[in-house]
Parts: sequence; structure tokens; C-alpha cells
Amino acid sequence: IETIEKTTDTIITLTTEKKIMVEEEPEVIIERIKEFRREINCPQLKKS
Repeated sequence: IETIEKTTDTIITLTTEKKIMVEEEPEVIIERIKEFRREINCPQLKKS
């Protein structure tokens, strides 16, 4: 993700310059990105 901008909807611009229009607010998208990064950096231990 390169940029997230708020218009009527939210437009996410990727580093490939592709643009994606979504309904979620930028704050929601940012929180989801943070959750994803936490999840991939600290995966839960597998139960044996």
C-alpha cells in the first residue's frame, strides 16, 4: 500500500499504482493492517 485517501469512499493506491476503492474509513483499514502485521509477526504457538 502506498497511500490511503478519503473521498466519498476510500481509495487505496498500491505501489504498483493500481487503485482500489473501498467503503471502509481509512482508520479502519489502518487498524486492520496493524492487526495483520501483529498476527504475522507473533503467530500463536501450535498446540501439541
